[in-house]
Amino acid sequence: MKSLWFVFKESELLLEQLGNDLFTIPLSDNPPTFINEGQQVHEMKPTEEGIPVKTYLVDSSTQLPLKHVYCELRQSYYKLPNEYYLLAGKCR
Repeated sequence: MKSLWFVFKESELLLEQLGNDLFTIPLSDNPPTFINEGQQVHEMKPTEEGIPVKTYLVDSSTQLPLKHVYCELRQSYYKLPNEYYLLAGKCR
């Protein structure tokens, strides 16, 4: 089942770039980045639509997937739908 993946590198949130000024949270069956053995993935409360929400931390050596960017959590307010921004705050 597809999950929303809230991935953080310190205070930066991983966003999937859909277009010039369109961004979203990665939605997929698998995490958007490599997860190290023993690394914790936290499962949060699903969205109102029933989409599972997962979150984890990465370090600076983690390879960034194509069409993805990091964005400071506060700045993601201007790039994400309000529901996703609020979820990102809870996940952080």
